[in-house]
Amino acid sequence: MLIPMFVGSAVALSLLGFANGFAVLAVLVFVAGACTTGSQNIAYSFVSQYYRPSMRATGIGLASAVGRVGAIVGPTYGGILLSLSLPAELNFVSFAVPGVIAALAFWFVRAAATPGQEVSEPLPAVADSRGAS
Repeated sequence: MLIPMFVGSAVALSLLGFANGFAVLAVLVFVAGACTTGSQNIAYSFVSQYYRPSMRATGIGLASAVGRVGAIVGPTYGGILLSLSLPAELNFVSFAVPGVIAALAFWFVRAAATPGQEVSEPLPAVADSRGAS
């Protein structure tokens, strides 16, 4: 579900620059907002199931940090684009690029997982340190 949502957000953001009429613009803003916010929330669920319990909090923290970096860099990136006096259409397309990158990243993570992989087993180093106590 994550990959189609990231692609949907990229497409909706790209089309925002070409929208004619309030109704089309409102629908595109709704789709872009729902897909970006929804995919971020679903990504946390994915991360919590992807990592082993011993490193789950670190994985979720790292995923959250990457999202916050985007929230910090985004307005600066937008300001740089505005200072370049590029066409509005190109500005919206450039904001869609992170959505495409995220979709590709989740595609490769999904492809790297092996069927039947047990993710709830502790790491060997963690199991050894528990036995030594």
